[in-house]
Amino acid sequence: MTAIHAIAHWFDDRLNPVLVKELRQAVRSWFVIIVLMLFLLLMLVTLTIYLLATDDLGGSFDDGQPIFMILQGMLLGTCLLFVPIYVGVRLAAERADQNVDLLYITTLRPMSIAWGKVVCGLTITLLIYSVCAPFLMLTYLLRGIDLPTIFLALGINLLPMLAVLSLAILIAALPVSVVMKVILAVLLAVGTVSVYTITMTMVSTLVFFGIGGRMGSWEFWGPALAGVLLVVGAAGLFFMLAVAALSPPASNRALGVRVYITALVVVTGAVATALHIVLADDWPFASWYVCAVMLAAMSLVGSACERDTPGARIQRTIPRWRLFRPMAFVLYSGASGGVLWSVLLAMAVFAAGWGNYAWVSTMRIMPVEDAVLHNMQGIWLYVAAYTFTAILIHRYLMPRFKSTMTAALAMLLMAIGTVGPMIVAFFIWPTSWHETERGWWLTSVVSPVVHSGRDFMSSIYLFVGLWLGMAAALAVPWWVRGVRQFTPTSYGAARLAGSVEEVAVTAPAASAVVVESSSTMAAGEGAADG
Repeated sequence: MTAIHAIAHWFDDRLNPVLVKELRQAVRSWFVIIVLMLFLLLMLVTLTIYLLATDDLGGSFDDGQPIFMILQGMLLGTCLLFVPIYVGVRLAAERADQNVDLLYITTLRPMSIAWGKVVCGLTITLLIYSVCAPFLMLTYLLRGIDLPTIFLALGINLLPMLAVLSLAILIAALPVSVVMKVILAVLLAVGTVSVYTITMTMVSTLVFFGIGGRMGSWEFWGPALAGVLLVVGAAGLFFMLAVAALSPPASNRALGVRVYITALVVVTGAVATALHIVLADDWPFASWYVCAVMLAAMSLVGSACERDTPGARIQRTIPRWRLFRPMAFVLYSGASGGVLWSVLLAMAVFAAGWGNYAWVSTMRIMPVEDAVLHNMQGIWLYVAAYTFTAILIHRYLMPRFKSTMTAALAMLLMAIGTVGPMIVAFFIWPTSWHETERGWWLTSVVSPVVHSGRDFMSSIYLFVGLWLGMAAALAVPWWVRGVRQFTPTSYGAARLAGSVEEVAVTAPAASAVVVESSSTMAAGEGAADG
C-alpha cells in the first residue's frame, strides 16, 4: 500500500493544476450534470422508440446500422457543441479584463494553462463517451456492425472535436472585446456545422459500406493519414496561437508559433511528397501546397502586427553570439523579423513546389499542375503587396496607432482593391462588368485565379511584381531599423537610449544609461501587461 500511495502522490504532484481545478468545477457544476443526464435520457428514449417501432427485429441482419448512426449523430453533436462551449466560456471569463491580472501574476506558464483546458475538454468528452458506450455496444448485438467499426468511428469523432475545442480555446484567449468574441464564436458555430456534416458522411460510409477490403492498401491509408495529419496539425496550430494569446505582450510569444509553423510545413511537406509518389497522384502535394501558401500569407499579415522595438524581456534572451542571432531574429517576436520569416517561408514553399514539379516529372508520375503553382504564387504576391503597403501607411503616416492595426489596414486594402473596382465597373457596364478582359480585376487578390491560363497573367505578374518591389524597397529603412534594434540587453538598451558608442567609451555612464533605460522599458512593459 505504501508503494501505491507513493505512486499516487507522484502522479498527484505532477497533474496540471488547471486540469485539477477545471475537473473539480466540472463535477460540481449543475450545467455539466444536467447536460449528461439529458444526454442519457435522450439516448434511452431514442433507443426504446427504435426498438418498439421495429417490426422484424430478430429477422434482420443490419438493424444495428441505422440506430448506430442515430446515436453517433447525437454523440458527435453533443461533443462538438457542449464541450467547446463549456471550456471556451470558462476561459473567456478568466480572460476578461477584470480577471486578466490573475493570468499574468500566476506562476503557471501559458502553455500549462492552455494544455490544462485542452485535457479538461478531452476528459469531459471521455465522460460523455462513457455515458454513450452501453448504447453503442447494444447496436453490436442488433447485428450489422462490428466492434472495430464502432471503435474506429469513436476515434474519428475525437479528431474534429479536438480541432474545434482548440479553436474555441483560441477565440476565448484572444485579447479582444466580448462582442468580437461572440462574432467569432458564431462563425465557429457555422463552421462546426460543416465539420459535423463531413464527419457524419465519413462515418456513414464506414458503417454502411465498410472499409475492411481497403485497409490493406495505401488508397485507404494515404487519405486517412493525410486527414489525421491535417486535423492534428490544425489543432496544434490553434493551441500554439492560444498559448501566444495568453502570454504577456512583452514576452517572446511568437517564438513557439513560428517554430511550430516551420516544423509543420516541413513535416507535412515531406509526408505529402511521399504520398504523391506512393499513390502516383498529385492531390496530396497540391493540397499541401495550397495550405502552405495560405499559411505563409496569413503569417505575413500577422507578423506585420507585432511591435517594431523588442522589449527588455526579449532583449535579455537574444543570443550574444552573432552566429545564432540571425536565426533568433526571424523566430523571435518582432515585426521586421516576422515579415522576413514569412517571406522566407513562402520562398521555401515555392521552391518545394517547383522542385516537386521538376523531380516527379522525371519519375513518370503526374506532377502537380503548374496552374496551381502559378495561381497560389500570384495570390501570395498580392497579399504581400497589400501587407507591405499597410506597413508603410501605418509606420510613416499613422505611427501613433497600435501596430495591431496593420492587419486590419491590410485586410481593408485587400477588400477595397478586390471589390471596389468591380462595383465601379458594375455602374459603368451593368451587363458586362464581370468580363475579365476589362482589367477591373487587376487589383483583386483573386485575379490570378480568375485569369488562370490566359495571356493576361503576364500583365498581372508584372503589375503586382512592380507594386510589391516598390513597397518592399520603401520598407527597407524600417526593416534595417528593426535589425539594428535587435541586440542583446546592454547594447540594445544603450542603442534605444541614443548612443551605443558611449557604452564602449565610458562604462560608468553607459551603465547609468542602461539602468535608466531598463527601468523605463520595464515600467512600459508593466503598463502594457496591465
